[in-house]
Amino acid sequence: MEPALSVLQALLNRRNGRQDDYRIGLIVAGGGMRGCISAGMLACLHDEGLAGLFDCLYGVSAGVPNSCYFLGGQPEGAVSLYRQLANKEHFINYRRSFRGYPLIDGEFLMSCLLEGPSPLPWEKITESKTPLHITTTVFSTGDTKFWRSPSDVENLKLLVEASGQLPTITGHPVIIGEEAYCDGAISCPLPSRQAIADGCTHILCLVNTPKGSAHAKRLEQRLSYLYLQRRVPRLAHLYPLHESYYKQATELLEEMPTAQIIAPQQLLPQLGTHEPAIIAAHQDGYDTMSRALCLV
Repeated sequence: MEPALSVLQALLNRRNGRQDDYRIGLIVAGGGMRGCISAGMLACLHDEGLAGLFDCLYGVSAGVPNSCYFLGGQPEGAVSLYRQLANKEHFINYRRSFRGYPLIDGEFLMSCLLEGPSPLPWEKITESKTPLHITTTVFSTGDTKFWRSPSDVENLKLLVEASGQLPTITGHPVIIGEEAYCDGAISCPLPSRQAIADGCTHILCLVNTPKGSAHAKRLEQRLSYLYLQRRVPRLAHLYPLHESYYKQATELLEEMPTAQIIAPQQLLPQLGTHEPAIIAAHQDGYDTMSRALCLV
């Protein structure tokens, strides 16, 4: 029996015109401003001619807009977004959170995606033949809800907004239909199990922290946990489980010979809104992905 073909080799074979009956999935994890790292990884995949070769994408939190730029053929828009955020005065403001306002200016973030210098290519995303599965959390129950990218722009905007709404951190849950939804990373930090259930034979997973490092920021976790304890106790219990959920999801991929996790080699310092650090982190992600491809 021939050894299983790695996900990167399968992608390179597709680029070279080889036919297969695989289902290759791409998972893009969240991580706040550290999402500029996976944005760099996606830019490398695009430059290497691999962007249109995935059968499906899965985005979580910051991984959702990153995936949208990638799917729309504009990966450079992601680093432009992070630079806009870095240049916004008081975009991240801890004092604001203690006055009862969100830690992060989520309204400014959404305005950048809608009408900033590099808005999301909304039409291209809705017209794409490659589905993007957007991860959200049902605010009232804590259940995970996956949405396939819709064919209309207005619903897509709602889903992108909901996918990044962390209570006390970026803003309030978004109402879609009769239910409220918030950041999918609360209940599902890495949707590896969903990708496998959907029939993915090969999975490439892009994360923003090295293996074994803390995935979530402790202070932000604590602020959201205290808020949810008062407002939605059923959701609050998920926060202490976040690290274990993330570990289980990565272990599931590590046990799969046709899956690969691409992660930075070292934990970058808290990026905040320091633009040089944002640019360096984006380049680090690009170089990390490039090295992985060179090893195939």
